[in-house]
Amino acid sequence: MLTLVYMDLLDKIKNLSKKQKAYFGAFMAIVALLAWAFISAGVITHNFNRSQLQTDQDRQEASIDGITIYRVGGAEPLPYAPATDGAS
Repeated sequence: MLTLVYMDLLDKIKNLSKKQKAYFGAFMAIVALLAWAFISAGVITHNFNRSQLQTDQDRQEASIDGITIYRVGGAEPLPYAPATDGAS
């Protein structure tokens, strides 16, 4: 059954004009390029987040004390209450 589908698809590709074959080839090249990009990105970043969370050596923190945040379209600052439980 599956081989019949492939044979029918191959026959349809063989019967295309040169211009249509060129478009089909370009489309397949783009699909292959995108597949390669996503697969390689997945391989590169496989355990990136997990390994970053396990090591606490390079922890970076940012202090936002003294920063005033303004509303869009208004000049008055937003109300700010600093966290008292130590959570950020």
